[in-house]
Amino acid sequence: MGLVCSRCAPAGDLSRRSAPSRPSVSIRGRRLRIVSEMIAYCGLDCSKCDAFIATREEDSERKKEMAQRWTKSLNIEFGPGDIDCTGCMSEKISGWCTKVCKIRPCAETKKVKTCAHCKDYPCEKLQEFLSNEPAATKTLGEIHRTLAA
Repeated sequence: MGLVCSRCAPAGDLSRRSAPSRPSVSIRGRRLRIVSEMIAYCGLDCSKCDAFIATREEDSERKKEMAQRWTKSLNIEFGPGDIDCTGCMSEKISGWCTKVCKIRPCAETKKVKTCAHCKDYPCEKLQEFLSNEPAATKTLGEIHRTLAA
């Protein structure tokens, strides 16, 4: 299994969280990671998310377990159908994104590719989210530095 965010990892099991390897390119002597279409507004790699993987693999048992975990941890009702997600930038997003996420609606309103592209980067709500997401923090930081170059 790959990188998972804190909302997808089983309670207490963040051992699978690690920085993903991505292709890079050299521009003006600097090595830069290529930004994937699967990078969410917040910097998470959607292709590594358990909800995305469960959807891609049509894993109904995994969706059921995730829905129960989200319901318990967030005190908001989720069903297995709420797990269906093909990535933050797609039309089919998870119930977590529609019921809980504050980042996606903000980025869509501001019409930015990622939060790193926003004039308010890093805002308070993003900083709060990123406090538990070191890989997303690194991704957005790299994107932001590239934009500033």
